[in-house]
Amino acid sequence: AWLAGIQTYSFQIGKQVELSQVRKLLQRALHKPDLNVPPDLPPDIPTAAGEDALVGESAAMQEIFKLVSLLTQNQMTVLVTGETGVGKELVARAIHYHGNSKDEPFIAVNCAAIPANLIESELFGHEKGAFTGANYRRTGRFEAAGQGTLFLDEVSELPLPLQSKLLRVLQERTYEPVGSVKPRAVQARIIAASNNDLQAMVEEHTFREDLYHRLNLVALRIPPLRKRAGDIPLLAMHFLR
Repeated sequence: AWLAGIQTYSFQIGKQVELSQVRKLLQRALHKPDLNVPPDLPPDIPTAAGEDALVGESAAMQEIFKLVSLLTQNQMTVLVTGETGVGKELVARAIHYHGNSKDEPFIAVNCAAIPANLIESELFGHEKGAFTGANYRRTGRFEAAGQGTLFLDEVSELPLPLQSKLLRVLQERTYEPVGSVKPRAVQARIIAASNNDLQAMVEEHTFREDLYHRLNLVALRIPPLRKRAGDIPLLAMHFLR
């Protein structure tokens, strides 16, 4: 119904529209009495200069904002879950850029986009001569993240052998580049994300149970927009600015 309402009034919105006019149109479409009533917390959290913000005043988003605020005060490992497109990386960026490590690197890795035969080198780096074609030393993402944040998106796509290596990193806070036997300290915070049900994958033996528990020290699930329709006006206002 809300979508039909917005479509009904969409023809009235031109390029020079005033925000007050948009607010009135959205109020009519959504039967929302007042978009100016402030929530308990700010309705948006900027994630970094030039980046989109987390936006929402629903109870679900307020809980997320509270958790983000708490997580900026420590370096705990975080697991962010939710459907594709709900803003898992935005949450990770908000945690990073509002914390003590905001001036350190934020390194994002899409585990699903890297071929299985390259991901170990991508994450941990490799030494010159480690394998055929390794003509130079490569800096891995763990090293590149330094004392900042390493965001492992779609962590459920890691092959089982790499899951074992990641588990060791989380347990010992060290790693070894491919072709090296010298451990290197991990200083970065790890934030992982997935759009899959990791608990179900554990039961299906496609994701390590011990790794799941290591990643799931703090769980943060982002609900899809269809379950928080009250946030639509704020989102519309945000993108129309």
